[in-house]
Amino acid sequence: METEYIYVDSRTRDTTLYPNANTYTVFLTNPLKNIRRIDLVTASLPNSMFNFTTTGTFLTSLIGGTSNTVPLYAAFYTGSTLATELTASSRMGGITVTFNSADGKFLFSAGSAFSISTTNAQAAQLLGFSAGTTYTSGLASSDPVYQYNSTYSGKSILKSAFVCDFTANEMVFLDIEELRTQKMNLGSKLVNYTSNVNNITSNVFLPVNTFAAHSFGCIPMDVASGSVKTFKETTDYIMSIQFPHVIEKLSDMTVNWRDINGNLLVFNGSNNNSFMLRIHRSDVPPNLPRAKPLPEPVTPLMAKPQVTMMVYGMLIIGLLTIILMKKK
Repeated sequence: METEYIYVDSRTRDTTLYPNANTYTVFLTNPLKNIRRIDLVTASLPNSMFNFTTTGTFLTSLIGGTSNTVPLYAAFYTGSTLATELTASSRMGGITVTFNSADGKFLFSAGSAFSISTTNAQAAQLLGFSAGTTYTSGLASSDPVYQYNSTYSGKSILKSAFVCDFTANEMVFLDIEELRTQKMNLGSKLVNYTSNVNNITSNVFLPVNTFAAHSFGCIPMDVASGSVKTFKETTDYIMSIQFPHVIEKLSDMTVNWRDINGNLLVFNGSNNNSFMLRIHRSDVPPNLPRAKPLPEPVTPLMAKPQVTMMVYGMLIIGLLTIILMKKK
């Protein structure tokens, strides 16, 4: 079985056809045949995905009878950066926001009573609230802990209901359309699907996230936001796909980078990504019968020495007989 390599870099794509490097097609300079197994040797991609993806209203605050919508730009926020941005917004109406890393929650405080609500699911996840629920502040003096904290003396406070979640994409999926496989299994919920076959209507349950489930493999994004993840089989883990049937020919590859829901990743302009594959192929597919060896070549009769001597002897006897007949 022969071993070859394929290196793919998004910088060699047709940027006119594929302006974003989350999906593109590349063509191999030397098409490969009879592929049995493929290994992911290394991959590099930016961790530039945001945990708040839509610039606009982040939350609604109500204080002193005035209701304000608080906007926020799309970005990857941590607890401290989000607290700084919200506190600096004049739309907060004087509400101060701090993040307590000890319990992973935000604490909102103001000189008078206030309320906060989120309608965006991402904002609710980041703040530790339930989307669509209005939360109302209470006096710090009534809180069993903060009544002893001089920072909040005489103030109204409101704390996150849940631990805040700043995750975006813990794992990303390398989906190569020509190399999709059933080897990648993905845990998922089932959704009800109504089908009509042969005029018979039936309800069936199908798994979601099929693009991610059929992808070539997944890569952990265990690096800080804004940095680059470099996957290596020697330091991460071995990712190898043994195909049940020989791939007869591979001349191009359509690359898609997806999230857990099968959606294309948004790199936000950081479009450099690459990967290397190790290809195991055989010129004679193992599933096909090999040709039987040719039989030994047939030796001509005259090529055998004993036959040659016999013929020469018969010729000599014939010549002697003719000579004797002529003398008589």
